[in-house]
Amino acid sequence: MPGSVKDVRHFFRSLLGAVMGNIICVGDDMCKETGRMKIGDRWFETSGKTYVMGLLNITPDSFSDGGIYHGVDNALFHADEMVRQGADIIDIGGESTKPGYLPVSEEDELCRVIPVIRAIRKRFSLPVSIDTSKAGVAREALEEGADLINDISALQGDEKMAEVVRKYNVPCCLMHQGNGSAHSVKLRSEVGQDTDIRYAEGGMEGQKEELSNEIKQDGGSVLVSSILADLKKILRHASKAGIDPGKVILDPGIGFGKTT
Repeated sequence: MPGSVKDVRHFFRSLLGAVMGNIICVGDDMCKETGRMKIGDRWFETSGKTYVMGLLNITPDSFSDGGIYHGVDNALFHADEMVRQGADIIDIGGESTKPGYLPVSEEDELCRVIPVIRAIRKRFSLPVSIDTSKAGVAREALEEGADLINDISALQGDEKMAEVVRKYNVPCCLMHQGNGSAHSVKLRSEVGQDTDIRYAEGGMEGQKEELSNEIKQDGGSVLVSSILADLKKILRHASKAGIDPGKVILDPGIGFGKTT
């Protein structure tokens, strides 16, 4: 999310001002202050404390580490490093989501993540998260010991994902990419003009400059209100699918289709 330190701080303060515990307040019937959430065998406080999720990308084309931890031995080395540095959760992903990424098959993704999950489960006791938008990958990862599903598509990438979350009764992290889905973002300006950004092959096309100017003019309130509205839709969708709202973590998706 490009911008000055002041811009980014303002954005998070505005966004977090509307967050209640670990869920977004979407009405009296769904506001649920749990106070804590259990992930694996560990309880996490949902307010007043910050936790660190260590990212372990088992891909040859990751945007954050360039694929240098591809393979079980390299993955274990990095996991050990992150644990020593204080990670509270290890998040394992087998498909890059950087702009221009090439989708991988479910079989390839499973071949990447399952051996690593097995190895980490034997060596470490902290919770493991599976970063995937494929229900089949999530299911196999949970069977091998994963404790949380991190779905950047917010249950929209695979119609069977909600069923997997509900069946296994595990926490899930659902990310905002725009308009409650992984495919588009629409922000309405004060004068009623829509700025439409769409995703193509993992990248973005649209009028970023117009969106950037629009956000700067009102200090980011357009962006914050849009994200909050979409997160509420995501939570409602999860609840209607039978997922306990108290097991949902909402990710504002900083860096996915947003700029200041």
